[in-house]
Amino acid sequence: MPIHHVWAFLAAAAFVILVPGPATLLVAGEAQQGRRGAALTTLGIVLGDLVLIGLSAAGVAALVTRWSGVVDALAAAGALYVIHLGARMWRPQAGAAPEHRPAGRHAVARGLLLTLTNPKPILFFGAFFPLFIDPRAQRWLEGFALLGLLFEALNIAYFTALTFSIERLSRVRSSGRVQAFVRRAGALALVGCGAWALTRLDFLQR
Repeated sequence: MPIHHVWAFLAAAAFVILVPGPATLLVAGEAQQGRRGAALTTLGIVLGDLVLIGLSAAGVAALVTRWSGVVDALAAAGALYVIHLGARMWRPQAGAAPEHRPAGRHAVARGLLLTLTNPKPILFFGAFFPLFIDPRAQRWLEGFALLGLLFEALNIAYFTALTFSIERLSRVRSSGRVQAFVRRAGALALVGCGAWALTRLDFLQR
């Protein structure tokens, strides 16, 4: 096997995944509208992760760390996109009740863009995965791929549990007020997360 310390990797990956972030907020918001939208959003997030894992394995992580301007541009775009998602979640599209909003490729695209406009996963995968790849192994890329599959399996399990939990809570509500409150709380959290990310950018602090 080209990888080692698998249990340590699973424990560390689970900890990283369980820390709430924009992806969690987005999937939770979609889960309030229905299981299909949450599943498609999760698909988009996983596809985005797989793209970033592939880029990291190809050495893009090392290049990105040299060009800070690229990192800043991606981070700014990601923060603005998160704010945009929060604004959309706060005010549902006119003419359709939020719980009946159709889900399709747009849900996949939202999850995909949310992941691809965040440069941190590239650096994370590029720095974290090699810790669990046997340096003596000749099949280094295969080890990277195996770790990526394990990471995404945990990711899917987490988002699935989150979706069913949100769906169950939605079923026991007595009115739409709880759903509206949770949706707007998630929207504010997304906007706040994006705004906080903007304040952390180096070129805005100069």
